[in-house]
Amino acid sequence: MQPLLILSSDVPGALYLNGRYAGELAAEAEAALPVAPRGPMVIEHRPLVAGYLPMARRLTLSGGRPIALSDAAGVEVAAWPGGALEVLLTPESRDGNGRTVYDENGLLLRTEGGRLIAASGEARRGYRLPDGAGMPEVSVLPGAVCLKGACDMGAYLIALGDDVTSPLISASGREVSVTPGGEARALEDMDDAVGHARLTRWALSDGRFVPVSVEHFWTRGAPEWPSTPEGTALAALQAARLGLMDEARAYLAPGTLLGALEKAAESAGAVPMRYPLADGRPAVGLMEETSEWLMTIRPVFYHASPLGGAQGVWRLDRLQLE
Repeated sequence: MQPLLILSSDVPGALYLNGRYAGELAAEAEAALPVAPRGPMVIEHRPLVAGYLPMARRLTLSGGRPIALSDAAGVEVAAWPGGALEVLLTPESRDGNGRTVYDENGLLLRTEGGRLIAASGEARRGYRLPDGAGMPEVSVLPGAVCLKGACDMGAYLIALGDDVTSPLISASGREVSVTPGGEARALEDMDDAVGHARLTRWALSDGRFVPVSVEHFWTRGAPEWPSTPEGTALAALQAARLGLMDEARAYLAPGTLLGALEKAAESAGAVPMRYPLADGRPAVGLMEETSEWLMTIRPVFYHASPLGGAQGVWRLDRLQLE
């Protein structure tokens, strides 16, 4: 398998691979480079605009798959079936280009170029903020720090505890709120194939936000059932991830195996395949968060027949992980 490194950045810059100039990066310009399937490579991003620091990371592959990264800050990798490796680089802004929103009790929170940077001790993690995210309001609760602000979707809420590598809450949607007593609420449009919305309520207990209730609605007032086999496969996996197993099973023909739905319930989401598979088989992608910097997309193969039903014309007689 010949890996293809597909690099992008929202910050215009010059790209270097193993010390050699490899082109320019910008929001509208990607760089696609074939690389060796095993061993380390050094990726450098040298910003061409003021206000950002240069960055260099060593990414190591084995069998065409990422296995190690020298520093996860500012790097997000998506490993697709067939060898495509998407790498998003986000250089750190200089002090004048970011803003500290909280710096107490060993926890530092800054906003930098559309990201929230959280640092506690040696742990450091960057969270991508929603499009149009404004400066957050900070609420300090027992065992948690909550940030709430406006964004293009309406509002966002991020809650962090002692371990900044995993948020207690990360939600954005029409409405969010958090009370001084530790009650949080978020009404989110799930942006899935059918159009689900979700209202979640949490309560803070022993430094953790515990879901108290979850209710599901329709973003547009009614479902938009899938009209294609691919859409049906996506809808089934996405419903399973939301915990709507009865809805997910209703997309399947009798006798279809449920293993993919069970995996979807534990996944980070389901997406269309961005790059076609070499053998041409129809598939959608199931996202698994392998580490804080790596998202692995596994193919889920499907076949559908026009059997009809309450949730669209197509029924899946095959839905199977690789």
